[in-house]
Amino acid sequence: MRLLITEDFPPKEGGLQTWAFQLARNLHQLGGPITVLARRATPQNRKFDRQQPFTIWRMGGRDWNSYRDIYVAYYLAKFLLTQGTRPIVYATHWKVGLVPALLSSLLGLKVIIGAHGREILKEKRRSRQRLIRRAFCCAHRGLAVSQYTRQILIRLGVPREKVAVVPNGVDAEVFRPRLRSSSLMRRYGLQGKKVIFTLARMVARKGQDQVIRALPRVIQKIPTAVYLVAGQGPEEPRLRVLARSLGMQNRVIFTGYVPGDQLVDHYNLADVYIMASREIGKEGDVEGFGITFLEAGAC
Repeated sequence: MRLLITEDFPPKEGGLQTWAFQLARNLHQLGGPITVLARRATPQNRKFDRQQPFTIWRMGGRDWNSYRDIYVAYYLAKFLLTQGTRPIVYATHWKVGLVPALLSSLLGLKVIIGAHGREILKEKRRSRQRLIRRAFCCAHRGLAVSQYTRQILIRLGVPREKVAVVPNGVDAEVFRPRLRSSSLMRRYGLQGKKVIFTLARMVARKGQDQVIRALPRVIQKIPTAVYLVAGQGPEEPRLRVLARSLGMQNRVIFTGYVPGDQLVDHYNLADVYIMASREIGKEGDVEGFGITFLEAGAC
């Protein structure tokens, strides 16, 4: 029996949601029962849950930032009492893995906690860093998505032998080369263009601004180049202003939100994929892996 505890799960979209779903799907395919404890019981979520081949329990509760540990403890206890078994527990990050890890010896649980990067680096208070160290030290193993993320944990005092690197993967049956979508080519006016593409949330970490600043020099070498920017986020107004200030408003194309079923077609519009991500040091905002690099590479 396996139990996955996560705050981030489809149908909501995002990198960690994808990571959690693919972990659950592949654990199911390996055989043996798996249950997912995920947040928010909504009609949309229930419809999604019924379509999955594994069991999903939705966790309720308000103000998770304040009462997360209580909610996790409650739903973990409910699961253990209902199922009468001691599962291997997978937690998508340390915040939902802390309580199971602390209780692991008492309850006879094997707990494995994911480590991605940003959720660790952004914790600047020593008290929070001690909690992170305690979670991973009490867990059976930490799963870091990269050597970089593993080194972050080691610097916090987590023993090296406690952290294994398991790089992110991508489903190459889904993300694969296709002919360019003629309807998308028309929508964005890409006929005869060389397309530079970024798919990412518009936040400072993702570095779309750095590509826009470089674009005038790129166009000197490749006159037909355009920059296709997919996604949403708080930086979008600033990026639009930056493009206009450089005279690039006709060369930078903002697609807005791209639904999951259109991702592959958008990747296949690109001649080059780029995400010039940066570390925002004082905020601990970092790209621990960047799964869009794999998705683009597979396409």
